[in-house]
Amino acid sequence: MEYAYIQFPKRIKYAKENPIVDFYKKCMKKAFGNSGIDNVQVWAFEVCRKDYKKLEHLLKSYIKKNYPLLPYKQLMFEKSMILLDIGPRISREVQEGTVRINKKELYGDG
Repeated sequence: MEYAYIQFPKRIKYAKENPIVDFYKKCMKKAFGNSGIDNVQVWAFEVCRKDYKKLEHLLKSYIKKNYPLLPYKQLMFEKSMILLDIGPRISREVQEGTVRINKKELYGDG
């Protein structure tokens, strides 16, 4: 398999934009030089559990900021469903602070 390894993006925005979307844009910019994420398959991205937790925390802050009256259980449900739908994979093979991108699966060719 052909992989691209990049550093986990720093300063992911969460105030106005979904932090998961910003994560993918920054990963694409670092790995391939353009930040377009049209037709990119999210299962091609893998992170370690600690970095996944960082994304969870940022997403939780984003939801709290945009929906301040949302009950805690609903907040946790929304966070979990967003990560299930568009979150990266968790892998034990990836080191902390690194993102592994499967180039073959990036556009669904795999």
